[in-house]
Amino acid sequence: MSLPEIMGIGELDPYCTKLFAIFILEHKPYRFNELQRLLKDMKMKITTPTLASI
Repeated sequence: MSLPEIMGIGELDPYCTKLFAIFILEHKPYRFNELQRLLKDMKMKITTPTLASI
């Protein structure tokens, strides 16, 4: 069973899964621009509108 299922949030798409992992592993809040930079450094291609809607 996956962690999202254990937490009762159902299935996540690949982007949400990676974001979820970042938040769990880092244990710190991110400002929107910080998160965008982090994702860019990780070579994740998430547009601003997509990230804003997550």
